[in-house]
Amino acid sequence: MERDRRTSRVVEPLFKLWSRVYDLGFFQAYYGRVHDRILQQAPAQVHSALDVGCGTGELLLKLARRWPQARLAGLDLSAD
Repeated sequence: MERDRRTSRVVEPLFKLWSRVYDLGFFQAYYGRVHDRILQQAPAQVHSALDVGCGTGELLLKLARRWPQARLAGLDLSAD
């Protein structure tokens, strides 16, 4: 599949900026609530989980605390 150069010129710089500030407290306060809602909907027992688009892995850390015996994996296509 060929990359769309127009999109790359806009999306890549924005993503690089976003990836630098994602873990700051202001954003994590919001995403922490999103993660908590996901965990509320999750089943009581989990044997394995895949976090697609995991970014810096904050949700994976919460999953590991809740289900320490589970096999967890994160996938993110960005090198940043």
